[in-house]
Amino acid sequence: MNLRTCNIVLLASALALIGGCSSRRARNGEDRFAAANGLAIGPVLTAAELLPADILRGDNYEIEPAVLIVDYYYQFNLSTPFGVVPASGMSMLELRLQEMKAISRAEKLADDPHLLEGFTSSFRDAATGLRILVTDPFGAIERAPHGLGLMIRGHLDAADRAAGSIERRRLAARLGCDPETRNPILKKLLDKMALQYGAGRLLTVPASIIPGVSVLKTTGTMDELVAEQPPHEINEQIHARLIKLNVSEETAKAFVASRAFTTRERLLMMDQVERLAGVDGMPVVLATAVDSDSEATALASIRRTRMLADLNERHPIEHLTEMGFPIARLAGGAQVIATPVDYIPWTQDVEETVSRYRASYPGVRTFLLIAGQVGPEARNALLSAQIEVVTGDSPLQSDLQPSTG
Repeated sequence: MNLRTCNIVLLASALALIGGCSSRRARNGEDRFAAANGLAIGPVLTAAELLPADILRGDNYEIEPAVLIVDYYYQFNLSTPFGVVPASGMSMLELRLQEMKAISRAEKLADDPHLLEGFTSSFRDAATGLRILVTDPFGAIERAPHGLGLMIRGHLDAADRAAGSIERRRLAARLGCDPETRNPILKKLLDKMALQYGAGRLLTVPASIIPGVSVLKTTGTMDELVAEQPPHEINEQIHARLIKLNVSEETAKAFVASRAFTTRERLLMMDQVERLAGVDGMPVVLATAVDSDSEATALASIRRTRMLADLNERHPIEHLTEMGFPIARLAGGAQVIATPVDYIPWTQDVEETVSRYRASYPGVRTFLLIAGQVGPEARNALLSAQIEVVTGDSPLQSDLQPSTG
C-alpha cells in the first residue's frame, strides 16, 4: 500500500494514527469547496458549542460561527484583517490562535501602527489569499528543495534558515511563537522586528489557549533552548536522544529530517515519547509520526502520543503495536486505540476498519480513546462491535470508564 492510500485509509477509519492526512483540497482548508463537493461529513456545528466563549474573538480575529467536519476534523475559519485563516482540527486551531496573539503582541511591542501595512496588503488582495499561504503543508513562501538524495544536514540547515538569527529566535520566544512559523504575516513581522527592535528578555511560558488541548504548551527550558541554540544543534540532540531510546537509526534520521515538524514541535513530541520510555514497542509512535505530511498531521501525532503517555501513567501499557494505527495492550489484556480526531460519524470506511480490527482481535476487550466526539450512530455501532468509547484527551481515572454521552 502506498503512502497516500495508507493515509486515506487511516483517516477514513477515524482511528487515524497521525490525525490530519486529508485529501489535498480538504487539507488546504477549502472548507466551502469541501462542502460543495461532498467532502464534509457529519453535522455542521457551531464554534460557540465547541469552544470557550472567551476565545471566539480576540484583538485581531473572530472565529466564524459555522464549523464543518472534513476528514473527521473540525474545520475552523478565522476572520482576520489579513484575510481568512483556516485551521484544520483543534490542535491546529490552538496554533492559529497562538499566532494571532503573537501578531497582536508584536504590534504592541513595536508601538508602530503602520508595522503591518504594505506587506500584508499583498496577501489580502492576492487571488489565492492568505488561506492558501498558511495551509500549504510546508509553507508557500519557502518551498522544499527538489531532487533525490538530500542529506539530513541539508534539512537541518533549512530549519536554521527558517528560524533565523539568535535575535530573531529570542524575539519569537518573547512573543510566544515558533521562530520557524509558517504563517507568512508572522514570519515577516519577526524578520522586520528582529532588525529594528532587538529581542529583549524571554517572556513567561504562555498557558494553553484552548483548555484541554495544550499540544503547544512549552516549558521555560524548551523556550530558552529554541531561542539560544540553532535548530540543527537541537535536532542533533534529538537524534541522539532517540538512539538512546532504541529507536532505529532510520526512524531517528527521518524524524529529525521531517519538514512537517518544526524544531519546537519535535521537542514537544520528544517530551511525550520519553514519557513512554520502557514501553515495549514504543518506537511505533515515532515510526508513524514520520509519515506526517503537514503541520496539522504533525500536531495530531503529538496529541496522540500525549494521549498514550497519559494512558500509560494510569494504566501501564505492556506493548504497543500497530495495525495502520497504534494499539496499546494493557496489563490484563485489554487494548486501547487512541485517536486525536475531532468527530467520528458512522461511515462505510469506519465500519470496514472496525470489522478488520475485530477479525484480527476477536473477543479482546477494546476501548476507543478519542480526543473529540463520536456521533450517536457510530457510538451504537462501536458498542455493538464491543468497542467501548472513552472521550476526552485524558479522561482515564483509576479505572477505564466508557463515556455515556
